Amino acid sequence: METPGTIPPVINQLLKGRVPVEVRGKPGRFIIRTTLPDGAGQERPVYLKVYPGDGFWDRIKSRIFGHLALRSPAQVERANLSWASAHGIPVPRVISAAPELLQQESASISLLVTEELSGMSALHVLIPTAARTVTPANFRRWKHDLGDEIARLARCLHQTDRFHKDLYLCHFFLPDVAVTDLMPVRGRLHLLDFLRLKQHRWNKRRWQVKDLAELLYSSDVPGIDTRDRLRFMHAYLGCRKLNQKGRRLVRSVVRKAARYRRQNRKSSESRTEP
Repeated sequence: METPGTIPPVINQLLKGRVPVEVRGKPGRFIIRTTLPDGAGQERPVYLKVYPGDGFWDRIKSRIFGHLALRSPAQVERANLSWASAHGIPVPRVISAAPELLQQESASISLLVTEELSGMSALHVLIPTAARTVTPANFRRWKHDLGDEIARLARCLHQTDRFHKDLYLCHFFLPDVAVTDLMPVRGRLHLLDFLRLKQHRWNKRRWQVKDLAELLYSSDVPGIDTRDRLRFMHAYLGCRKLNQKGRRLVRSVVRKAARYRRQNRKSSESRTEP
């Protein structure tokens, strides 16, 4: 795949001369924020998620076995978004998906186009904003409502043995007006990035701990304290008091989150070394 920030020629053809608002590289893919025609003479803001093509043998199997072969990343994420929407999890609306686009030298990419969540921000940005601008009493109530909704969405996944594997606060989006309008959060909180979503029936404890540890690790933002984290776990487990099983889960999640912090600290230190 091309280096992050370098747009493949086939995507430039789709953009038709438009200059992207943002090009963001992520592991295994990059995301283009731009606008595309909506069919009614207007431009609508969208995200183009561009994934690398399959390896040589995957492409051979695809030619031989057709629909029985491995699906492209765009197909996988589109199917996961459809599943989430059907199970009551608000997600970005899919506009289109291209399972495979050929580039130069027979290399391929896959493409998913989703509608931008306009007027929304990620929770790791919105929570500190609310902490600065909302009265303490209203902020407490808002955090409780928000924590309950995050717990509900996590339960929606885990009760079906499905795990997000990228469950950070930066992937939860809420309307900016939700900070001050004091309306219920339920049904307004959107979850993004479903590429890694997968069902695990036999080793689900491992992935449950990973999801919850990612949430805990990413909750180190101004406005969230220990009481909020404990309240979330009570809401997630559906109990007012943690039993022995719940306490074991909390200990495992805390240890995993601490490991993430150590890994992040080491990575940061290695990047700053001369």
